[in-house]
Amino acid sequence: MRESKINNIEEDLRDARRAHNYLFAIAGISVIFLIWCVLNINIRPEDKPLLSILALLLLLSEISAVKLPNFGFASVSLCIYMAVIIVSGPGLAGLMAAGAALLRDIARKQWGFWEILADVGISVQTICISGLAYMILSGEAAPVSTRGIIAALSALVIYGVVDYLIASTAMGMLSKDVQKTWMQLKERARWLNIGFGPMALFILPVGRINESYILILAVPLVVLRLAMQYSIEQKKAMAQEDLNRLLSIAEHEAESLKKENVALGKALQRKVDELSIFFEVGQSLGTTAGLEDTLEVILNMLRRLVVFQSCVIFLIEGKKLVPARSLTPHIESLKYSTMLKLEENIVRRTIEKGYPMMVSDMNETSDGKRIFEGERSVMCVPLIVQNETLGAIYAGAPRPDYFSQEHLQLLSMLANAGAIAIRASQLYEVQHNVLKRQQKMNEELDFRVRQLEGLMKLGQELAVSLSIEETLNSIMDNTLLMFPASTVALFYYDAGSPLMEPWKVRGPYSDVLANLSPLAKEGLLGWVVREKKALLIEDTGETKLANLLDYEKSVMVAPLMVENEVFAVFYTGADRPGTFKERHYDLFRTLAYQAALAIRNADLFERISDMATTDGLTGLYTHRHFHDSLADELEDARKHGRAVSLLMIDTDYFKQYNDRLGHPSGDIALREIARILRGFEKENDLACRYGGDEFVILLHGTGKKNAVEIGESIRREIEKHFEGHDVKLTASIGIAAFPDDGANKSQLLNAADAALYRAKEGGRNMVWTA
Repeated sequence: MRESKINNIEEDLRDARRAHNYLFAIAGISVIFLIWCVLNINIRPEDKPLLSILALLLLLSEISAVKLPNFGFASVSLCIYMAVIIVSGPGLAGLMAAGAALLRDIARKQWGFWEILADVGISVQTICISGLAYMILSGEAAPVSTRGIIAALSALVIYGVVDYLIASTAMGMLSKDVQKTWMQLKERARWLNIGFGPMALFILPVGRINESYILILAVPLVVLRLAMQYSIEQKKAMAQEDLNRLLSIAEHEAESLKKENVALGKALQRKVDELSIFFEVGQSLGTTAGLEDTLEVILNMLRRLVVFQSCVIFLIEGKKLVPARSLTPHIESLKYSTMLKLEENIVRRTIEKGYPMMVSDMNETSDGKRIFEGERSVMCVPLIVQNETLGAIYAGAPRPDYFSQEHLQLLSMLANAGAIAIRASQLYEVQHNVLKRQQKMNEELDFRVRQLEGLMKLGQELAVSLSIEETLNSIMDNTLLMFPASTVALFYYDAGSPLMEPWKVRGPYSDVLANLSPLAKEGLLGWVVREKKALLIEDTGETKLANLLDYEKSVMVAPLMVENEVFAVFYTGADRPGTFKERHYDLFRTLAYQAALAIRNADLFERISDMATTDGLTGLYTHRHFHDSLADELEDARKHGRAVSLLMIDTDYFKQYNDRLGHPSGDIALREIARILRGFEKENDLACRYGGDEFVILLHGTGKKNAVEIGESIRREIEKHFEGHDVKLTASIGIAAFPDDGANKSQLLNAADAALYRAKEGGRNMVWTA
């Protein structure tokens, strides 16, 4: 694009040089003709009155057309030119034409020297060349003779041809818009020129009889000039109306586009809100162990996602479908539904078929005696974990076509997360109840309770983990604490890859496992992937399935799944046969369920975090976005040999400001500082909120000297802005430049931070360089 702009500029310069050369050629030829005109003047005394009248008419005709375009086509006063040629020859006619054209162009006012020179030059050349042609062709013949008429007509044709050639060449050197305008105006004036040209043949004979008749013939010229001028003014007004109409259309389209952008922004914000809700779901489910608490969390989150009249979570207990949690005005019908033989067929069909269902209008279907009578728009999704259906979630509304596919998708996503949590809660409650009943019987039961407490502790740690890395470390560490295992490993599984990749490993063989990529379809891990079930091998010597490590004699393996799809395999092993028993296996499965949920929540959080690059309070970029951008900026600067400067800014006395004026005032102050920083931000610079009352500015292509000047300006501006406040805020600024003060991201940040520390130690409200 840059090369294209350069080529266009060079082409415009070449066109400008050609136009100026052409203009000088016109001017030179015109000077030659004017000299010839002066030498050729021969006025007969008896012609002076007539010539005076013709000169006056010529001047009036040209001056009356100051707003008409004359550059590039024949003037309607051509008949007067021809009359002067016939009376006194082309010499005087050329001088009169030049004078009239000059006065006309000066009266136009908006034209500059070069435009006047070009227009007058064309007028002189056309009149002189046509006059020469007339003199040559007519000889001494009388104007009203056959030869005189033919000569005059030939001169008119030559006038038009010469005018077209000279003007067309000049127009070809101008822009396409000017050429188009010129052609339109030339088209309007064509018939006027053709019609008045032959009148030149009759002016002289009439003038010879009585010179006063010349005025009568000239009046239409002036009147038509004024009419032509009015017509063009009308065309301009119409063009302005068209322009206003187009501007109105453009404004309307811009407003529509603005509304579309607002709608898209709202849709994006809605998606972000939904993701935030799902993240909260993960956090809440990760901290709840009891089934009642889990169901309450699911129901509350559903209320935030979808507006409904009734919502019921059905769970399968034995062979019965039981409403475990509900929010509905049909509570009595729901309570006695079995006694009254009431049923919602959509719930039964959803559980039987195992996929979400939605009915836009229940009145159009035959559904027997219903529990939720009057609810016309309904949807239902199953609760499934590892191909096991736990129940279903029903939602209904009284208005038909109320729920959309988007509502069904949100309900399905919540059900996928909720099913794992429900299953984990059920398993937890079963295990917890068993352990409590046996706690007083032996130490083994006491040990199991401690294991469950460890599981709760793990759940709490997973709930507050903010990244996948932290989540994986927590799973590894707590597994080693909860089980008598020597090795714990997570392997990432991709259905499109024949191999599994090590994700996280712990134990004495971690170096070996970190470089091991087991086959996805073979061995213990392959069996778990195919069957989507957990596996306990108390003694690996008694199974034909190949173990991950030959010296691991007792292992447990479980799949980690999201929406019934395996994404990882969880492995733990011990070097002695019989280390793991059934009691360890049950707990391990529960741990695997929680681990899958926690990893999914952490992944969801990181995706939401990736979207949040702007600080909500100040509008500046966030700390994380700054670190990502700094690495890219330094790499680009290193590649192109460009300087980069970093300003680290700390607000002085901000704590006192907050304590005295309150946190709302402190927030306002931070926004004001952010506004000041944005005022110093140039293109490609980056201003960020580094944390609390600390800010950073990354100056693109700026050396240390200029960075110091910018830092001083920022410091003065902040000091001036908070002058007179109860607590005067100032700024201490540390500056470091790449590559002088740091060759990489870490070194540059440390250098800027050290400079900031010296500025604070030196008395604050100052700029210090590394």
